[in-house]
Amino acid sequence: MKLLSSIFRITFSFLFMILLVSSCGSEEDVEINEEMAPYFETFKEEAAKRGIIFDNSIEKIEGFLEFLPKESNLGVCKSYTDGSSEIIIDKPYWRVSTNLQREHIMFHELGHCFLNLGHDDSKDDNGDCVSIMASTIGGGDCLTNYNQFNRDSLITELFSK
Repeated sequence: MKLLSSIFRITFSFLFMILLVSSCGSEEDVEINEEMAPYFETFKEEAAKRGIIFDNSIEKIEGFLEFLPKESNLGVCKSYTDGSSEIIIDKPYWRVSTNLQREHIMFHELGHCFLNLGHDDSKDDNGDCVSIMASTIGGGDCLTNYNQFNRDSLITELFSK
């Protein structure tokens, strides 16, 4: 009888653990285009360097490459009432962009989706944008000049808002 009782307890405990573990993974996966995934990871690393925790599975920000209308922006952040968001980047723009240009637009859109930032067209004495959050890439009130020399300072500025 004791052996039967022990087997029952062990079996019950085992089934309970399986149920517990499987229920933890019941949240929907966040879909990210594989080409965009490294930029989400870089954003996470840059945020962590500045004491900010970014976990895309918790934030529920998806990433897609799609054809955006010509009159549209090159990228957009769409936020939904359930707390999820999606970043859509214009596929033709993405295809011809450099790694720095891709990082810039991804960080800009994550600035909207994750940091809840609006546009900032502030400029320095040379007319260069002083924020990743400038309203347009290559136009507007300031000149976008995101490069290897000012990258760190622009990312620091992004996370300091």
